[in-house]
Amino acid sequence: KAEKGYDFCIVRSGDSMHTIAQRYGIRLKNLYKMNKLPDDYTPSVGDTLRLR
Repeated sequence: KAEKGYDFCIVRSGDSMHTIAQRYGIRLKNLYKMNKLPDDYTPSVGDTLRLR
């Protein structure tokens, strides 16, 4: 689970859904599910993703 205080993540340059999931300790499929995104989604710099 993401540490307390991290409810959202703003995508930075070079981030992928996999690296975001790894950084916050979230399963990749749960990250897609929480954000209601398709499996082939590629994040853009500045996108906001829910972590909880």
